[in-house]
Amino acid sequence: MHRGPDDSGQLVREHFGLGFRRLSIIDLSQAGHQPMSISDGAYHIVFNGEIYNYKEFLPELSRKGVRFAGHSDTEVLLHMLSAEGKSSLSKLNGMFAFCFVDEQKGTFLIARDRLGVKPFYYTISNGRLFFSSELTPLLQFPIESLDIDLLSLNRYLHFGHIAPPQTIYKGIKKLEPGSYIEGRLQRPEDITLKKWWSLEKIELNHSRTERQLLDETDALLDDATKIRLIADVPIGLFLSGGIDSSLVACYASRKNNKPVALSVTFDENEYSELDQAKLIAKHLELDLVTVSVRNGSLAEIPQIISHVGEPFDDSSIVNQYNLARESRKYATVFLTGDGGDEAFAGYHEYVRTFKNLNKYKFLSYVQYALPFYDRFLPWDSNFRQQAAKLAAGYKDMGMLIRNNFRDPLISQLLRKEYQVSDKLLEEQAQAVWNSSSEFAYINRMQRYDYNMYLEPDVLVKVDRATMAHSIEVRSPFLDYRLVELAASIPPSHNIDGHRGKMLLRNLLQRYLPKNIYEAPKRGFGLPIAQWLNKSFRENLYDEIFAEMPNFFNHDMLVKVLKSPARRDLSAIVWRLWILYVWHTTCHRI
Repeated sequence: MHRGPDDSGQLVREHFGLGFRRLSIIDLSQAGHQPMSISDGAYHIVFNGEIYNYKEFLPELSRKGVRFAGHSDTEVLLHMLSAEGKSSLSKLNGMFAFCFVDEQKGTFLIARDRLGVKPFYYTISNGRLFFSSELTPLLQFPIESLDIDLLSLNRYLHFGHIAPPQTIYKGIKKLEPGSYIEGRLQRPEDITLKKWWSLEKIELNHSRTERQLLDETDALLDDATKIRLIADVPIGLFLSGGIDSSLVACYASRKNNKPVALSVTFDENEYSELDQAKLIAKHLELDLVTVSVRNGSLAEIPQIISHVGEPFDDSSIVNQYNLARESRKYATVFLTGDGGDEAFAGYHEYVRTFKNLNKYKFLSYVQYALPFYDRFLPWDSNFRQQAAKLAAGYKDMGMLIRNNFRDPLISQLLRKEYQVSDKLLEEQAQAVWNSSSEFAYINRMQRYDYNMYLEPDVLVKVDRATMAHSIEVRSPFLDYRLVELAASIPPSHNIDGHRGKMLLRNLLQRYLPKNIYEAPKRGFGLPIAQWLNKSFRENLYDEIFAEMPNFFNHDMLVKVLKSPARRDLSAIVWRLWILYVWHTTCHRI
């Protein structure tokens, strides 16, 4: 219901069945109903998302004799697929996950957008293929293996999420971004899976001046924002006060109907960017609505995790969930700045690495001694955690900076029979990191984050939290044209040694006074260190051993949840709690 409260439909034939719930955005009439069929029922589609450039294809399709029943992007997509099949994928600018059925040929095509903005889960069981936009609905089908995948469990504890194609269950997979599945209706278990887009193919371009880059970025962001304002329902903005959402607000505010802007605030003022958002909204003459997040929001975690369907520890999903619930009162579609940090090197990790790269190179000479010293360090030593990462040496340092794998404390949380080898744990991350080995170091980190952080963390958070309240979110920074442009920019244009996003900072000067946008980055996190107090941790210890007695190393769990520690363990405590919440609310379904 939550992903599509406006309409529903089913299509059942001899060899397949399609079901859909619709959140009506473009063409609110029955002409936009799904599943959609054309050519006397020869072609069918169920499609989640938006094709922002669908109007570009109308003249050509009309010349070919196509007559449209309505004006939805779904109908345009269906006609393109019926004529061109998978070759039409490269023409699409949008966020999407769809299943297209060609009954004449007896085939089906499933595809996911380049960056994985829209989710797609699937399983092959007993000779049948089942798929869904969320994981939980698949649990209602007769799936052969719903055992917990131990590799995914370990990756969750180290990464905080589970990157595709894995899920927490052995028998269920995620379709990777920029990938498609082909198959025949009579043998749906025999599928072909391929990538149709990859960021690793984009080469660096050193020939453009900063002025040229500014002009090109300016034009692309303007157009990316404009096409994301196409809708037959009210549109708003999520305005955090940061550079990315501020730029989107600048472009959107120039349109005739200025969208309402929403911002989140906290009881803990140091996490709030409300003052910044107010200044920007006032300058752009936008109406600003504030949403407050308080400690009581923790009670909503079980409901939130049920929408994700597997363990997921990004605490800012609570903010996004509360913001989306309030947003539904004002609009159905919201623009956001997601993706700007990956594209234009905005994360602190990029700046810190850029500054310390020579130090990391020096570590290559001492890395072999670090594991030896590690065994003499206390279990809760801050340096023990860092030493395990430093032991990787300079070449892999960028891969390790964001993640907690190789943290000895986390490695010892599970009992030995539930642990996996370090090689298996790191295999996926290492493959992603190595795939861009010919690029500059910071560019490698950005490309790594697109695969191992943006898709499995940021986009999951935004999609599940907003769709839980029937809200669609669109981000101009996820426009593939802008992503490909940003991937070609050398790091020196984005990082000056002290700050990232220099290109966007300079671009923002064209639209806002400097005193408004020169605020420090605060992020979108929760004050979990203050929330997870001693009483909370002791209760969690009791609950874990009541519900999950066989998974954990008792001695290490006692240390983490009941003992004073030299390092801040709140992030690990939160991760353990989310795992417990998932196990008690989702795994038993």
